[in-house]
Amino acid sequence: MKDRNSVSSIIHQIAKLEESMINQQLHELNLNSDQAHTLRFIGDHSGTNQRAIATILGRSAASVSNLLKVLESRQLIEKRLSPDNDREKHISLTPQGQKTVKNVNHAFDIMDSRVDEALSAPDQVRKSLDKIYQHLVKKE
Repeated sequence: MKDRNSVSSIIHQIAKLEESMINQQLHELNLNSDQAHTLRFIGDHSGTNQRAIATILGRSAASVSNLLKVLESRQLIEKRLSPDNDREKHISLTPQGQKTVKNVNHAFDIMDSRVDEALSAPDQVRKSLDKIYQHLVKKE
């Protein structure tokens, strides 16, 4: 067993700390991680549908349906019938949802800045981490 100073262990520790810090920021916005990711996705893909959100989150249709009901009840999203398919609804952000996404993005931007501040060569570290990620994906 490797010690806590192995590269993979340090990456894991950073990821857990980052997740904790982001979740604290999201809690202040009265959001959980799935809600924040959903809002960001809808912001980037206005008019998306529930199926696409389920795919990106890796959640069941029923789970996403409940998540969307909460966001809709909080007036962060709106659903409109698709002009092409009356069984499908297009989902977009409301003005309040757009404001919330700006706040969520700001929380992620702060985290990115804090990480970059600690590095002397952030672009090189990014390239190395991407190389590790690509190598691990190939092994799956």
